[in-house]
Amino acid sequence: MNYKLLIAAALIMVGFLFLSSAVGLQVLPDDGGSPPPSPLQAVSEMYPGGDDDEPTVLEAGAAMNIRMVLAGKDTSASGWNVVVSIAPYPYTYSSTTPKVTLTFKAINMVQGSTGTLYLAEYQGAWTVPYSTEDQLFKVGWTVKSGSTLLATTTSYCKTIGGADVPDEIPDGTFTINGLPAGTDSNIVTTDGKLTFAFTPTQAADKIGKVYIEMWDDNTKVSTVELKASAGVYTGSYAIPDHGYYTLKGFVQPTGSNVPVQTLSIFMDNPGNGSDTDSYYPLIGIVLIGGGAVVLFISRRDA
Repeated sequence: MNYKLLIAAALIMVGFLFLSSAVGLQVLPDDGGSPPPSPLQAVSEMYPGGDDDEPTVLEAGAAMNIRMVLAGKDTSASGWNVVVSIAPYPYTYSSTTPKVTLTFKAINMVQGSTGTLYLAEYQGAWTVPYSTEDQLFKVGWTVKSGSTLLATTTSYCKTIGGADVPDEIPDGTFTINGLPAGTDSNIVTTDGKLTFAFTPTQAADKIGKVYIEMWDDNTKVSTVELKASAGVYTGSYAIPDHGYYTLKGFVQPTGSNVPVQTLSIFMDNPGNGSDTDSYYPLIGIVLIGGGAVVLFISRRDA
């Protein structure tokens, strides 16, 4: 038996396995029954988009635009049906629950880790119910393509009494990795490392806390509190895994338990996996090269 030939084949096969691990190659069985992939890649942004612990603060009786940005795989993202149901919380949805159908406004093409994405923006007008008391609202979002359900998600907003609102609400600008961060921005990071900065532009003396939340779909991954130094709030974070995330920035006024959301941004982290994974391509190439050398020696000595 030619053991050198067997060793060469084994080295080459294992080398290709390391390479396939590095590029995320995965072979799935063809069961013939799997549904086609959804054209919806991610829910990029919702407004109001707070959660039940930190609902988005709205002015009672004010007219506002409800907003949702959806990341699609193609331009069909501009033709989806987006409906929002809004009800006081605790609540019971019924046929009389107010609903707002959002209208497509614009679509922007961006480059993500998996190729081209299309960010489609939808808006709809809503007048916040007037109440002299604090009122929490639960907002249910539904996205459909024709009759096909693409996504459902939930957010919260609230109106508060005037005593809880400072005369001048703090505001400012965020940057991420040194770049201006706005609601229309799209950020891509290849190493998963983020540096944040917040520069106050209004009522800096009334800022109690500045922090950023990292969201993966409807799950809050982490909260990063920014520390003040020379009038600028800074912080950093390393994303644990590749994928698409939404960053939400908040400024909490001094003496208030109601943070004001001033940032919501969609970002893409292609990622390089763990430190060990980063060596996989090199290991694979070395193994394949070693196998080729053993194969050459085996044929020469045959």
